[in-house]
Amino acid sequence: MNPGRLNPMFCSFVICSILGCENISATQPSNTKAEVEPRTVFQSFAPFSPAIDIRTDAAIVYGVDASFAKRAAEWKAQGYKVEMMTGSAWGDYSDYTSGRFDGTPHEDEGQVDPQGHVIGHNAGVPYMVPAPSFSKYLVSLSNKAIDAGATALYYEEPEFWSRAGYSKGFQKLFETEYGEKWMRPDSSPDAFWRTARLKYLLYKRHLGTIIAGAREYAKQTGRDIKCYVPTHSLVNYSQWSIVSPESSLMDLPDCDGYIAQVWTGTARTPNTYRGKRKERTFETAFLEYSSMWNMVAPTGRTVYFLADPVEDDPSHTWNDYRANYERTVAASLLFPGVNHFEVMPWPDRVMTHAYPAGSYPGKDGKTTIPQDYARELMFVVNALENMKQGKVAWDCGASDIGVLVSDSMMFQRASKWGDNDSLVFGAFYGLALPLVEHGIPARCVVLEQVLQPQALAGVHTLVMSYAAMKPMKPEYNNAIAQWVKAGGHLVYVGDDSDPFNNVRAWWNQDGKTSGTARSDLFKKCEMAGLPSAETGSVAVGKGLLSWRNTHPDTLAQDFHGDEVLFNLLKSGPKAHPVATKPWFKLQRGPYVVGSVLEETGSTKLLELKGIYLDLFTSDAALVVNPAVQPGKVFLFRQVDFKNAAKGSSEPQLLAGTARLENTKQTSSSVEMTFRGPASLQTDMAVLSLQEKPGAVKMTNGDPVTVKWDQKNHLLRLSWQHQTGPAHITIESSH
Repeated sequence: MNPGRLNPMFCSFVICSILGCENISATQPSNTKAEVEPRTVFQSFAPFSPAIDIRTDAAIVYGVDASFAKRAAEWKAQGYKVEMMTGSAWGDYSDYTSGRFDGTPHEDEGQVDPQGHVIGHNAGVPYMVPAPSFSKYLVSLSNKAIDAGATALYYEEPEFWSRAGYSKGFQKLFETEYGEKWMRPDSSPDAFWRTARLKYLLYKRHLGTIIAGAREYAKQTGRDIKCYVPTHSLVNYSQWSIVSPESSLMDLPDCDGYIAQVWTGTARTPNTYRGKRKERTFETAFLEYSSMWNMVAPTGRTVYFLADPVEDDPSHTWNDYRANYERTVAASLLFPGVNHFEVMPWPDRVMTHAYPAGSYPGKDGKTTIPQDYARELMFVVNALENMKQGKVAWDCGASDIGVLVSDSMMFQRASKWGDNDSLVFGAFYGLALPLVEHGIPARCVVLEQVLQPQALAGVHTLVMSYAAMKPMKPEYNNAIAQWVKAGGHLVYVGDDSDPFNNVRAWWNQDGKTSGTARSDLFKKCEMAGLPSAETGSVAVGKGLLSWRNTHPDTLAQDFHGDEVLFNLLKSGPKAHPVATKPWFKLQRGPYVVGSVLEETGSTKLLELKGIYLDLFTSDAALVVNPAVQPGKVFLFRQVDFKNAAKGSSEPQLLAGTARLENTKQTSSSVEMTFRGPASLQTDMAVLSLQEKPGAVKMTNGDPVTVKWDQKNHLLRLSWQHQTGPAHITIESSH
């Protein structure tokens, strides 16, 4: 491979290989499952209710209890494909813990912290150590869901806390795995690392057992099911000090992919850039989604991107929820290879629960979802159904730069020897945030995927450090070194100062030498030894190796840290100029999405040409030649987008708060059937027509408000919500 540079304005091959584009088959493995998988889903424990009838392709019914079959039947009767989700590490599993499942009590299988306390998800619900009997129990729940008609199974959040590892059950598993006496994880870096690695392996095996068992049972009943793992991102689990199998699940042949659980609650976790610690929801969400996309992209499997209109913390205002939802949605749509979405978790808590009112009127300081936010939300939900688009065009900074991440980032967190502050995690953000803040769509290259043929396709420059992670296999260093020799530019920041270099591992011959993962990598890049100079660059084959001997957290803490990184990116005899932009802008078909950045001090507006509907408004407001200010995200639907449907006499739906379920056309009229949640008092639709319509009426006689925009040939309809389908007839003016 011979990486090259490209024009950053409208990136095609390279940006598509980094972020994924449907029309670049060479860089995105084909996914034969994509056409049969639901495009949009949500998860809910609640039974069907008109208030949460948001009309996605599938309803993921949560929790397999005595009511599961009834709840599943209710959703199926309303036209939803029915799927199942349950926790893989925690849940209402008293049948198991009490011994009712197999006759053996399992109360002692919870994860335990150094003080001997069981770590609970909530009262009475422990995070479990995944013993084989627990895997069997979850297989039994899966079988019940299959019997009730579930077409796909989701096992969420395989989580082992970094501070855990002290229970008697885990001690036995440790001794079985390593053939040596258990060591307290807090006794040494080596003990902590080995404990974390075992946690990682246990949950991979646990998920492998559950998924294989469920698939086998389905096969016996003559059915084929799909299995996914909803999981926080690798970036978030590392920051929050949780160990999970993450990218290793792609080694399981029966795992169809993930739901990337990225939302306000994860993405608002503060981080540090230019020495300032604050929430950076858009930028953090972008990096979270990137890490999850790049786990599956080389494998051709599926990832659903999740965003949440509220979040787990009920203390924020509706203004806060709305602003941060827009930031996460905008970030999620900057990956055009992803066109599957969990549009929200828990629609009942979004549509029916009361939260602090903020600027909205409320009773006792709280209100249920404001109607303008509810309408905006449903405009977005229905747009997500239409995000598989062939035309993709970018306007961004340099698009061929990656930052290396690894599952082993989770192995050094919450220890007394490393970067413990969950609000910092500077070893990662010190390298990643300077790129994103300069409009560079940094690809989170997953170390465990670098052996895949397409893992580094389109990457010219790779920024990395082994300060907060280590390569679990020597083959990973081999692959990176070969990529450099073929023409890549490797930028390494690190000083080998962390004690985890000394754990028993392949790079030091199981603790017998003083070798480090970095020294092995540099040796494979044909360097005689680690450089003594603080910074420098050297040619390696057709490529280039640049380095700086400092911990990457120093870049996060220094106001000029991004300048240090960019000097490295541009250093050396074969380095290229690095283009930056004060925004991300992506067109995917008729949709234009992005963010205008502000932290580098730019005051430049992003000026768009054309006529658009603003989907981040309560009425899909019409905007002409919009100018987006720094600090703002945007999602527009282009009105004058050229497509094959132009010239058709049939109305084209551009935006709607209710889903268009059916269209029937005659020579003189068209009947359109809409359906959406009853939590909206008024439904809206914006349609494009070639000419002014005649009469517009509801089939049941209810009134319809009609506004015709002759200049832009737009028909705006609004009507009082009615339970069930709404049939609207639009008659020709002839």
